[in-house]
Amino acid sequence: MTTYISDIAHYNEVLARVASVRHSLVIGTADIKDLYVKVGAGREPFLAVLDLLVRRGVEVRLLHAKEPGPNFREDFDKYPALIRKLQRKLCPRVHFKMMVFDCEVAYIGSANLTGAGIGMLIGLIAGLCIHKKPEVANAEQRQAEQNASKQKEN
Repeated sequence: MTTYISDIAHYNEVLARVASVRHSLVIGTADIKDLYVKVGAGREPFLAVLDLLVRRGVEVRLLHAKEPGPNFREDFDKYPALIRKLQRKLCPRVHFKMMVFDCEVAYIGSANLTGAGIGMLIGLIAGLCIHKKPEVANAEQRQAEQNASKQKEN
């Protein structure tokens, strides 16, 4: 099944899915900034969700094109499990925006990992969420891994 995702659905259909990942999460983004998610009546940094995942033993890989902003870096330092376990790679050539959830669901779209992109402040963005198509999810994951290994060579 393929679902068209636009505007606030990016938050509800894609970003909110991250907390339910059981085994692996691959994220590729051109831009990464301070991003917050809803928790009850409040909000918390998206990094808190990733921290919970890695502490549960989920493999989380993040491939991004440029250094995150100062707010993101400040929040990142609050999560020691991420410092130890998050597989993070900087690759300036990355322009794609994608997420692969447990090699079962893949998101491909225009939303960066930012508040204005995929977060609660939605702009003019669109994408596709592809469910139960492991061949697509595996292809996206392979592309992210190939880009990361190419960056090592350079």
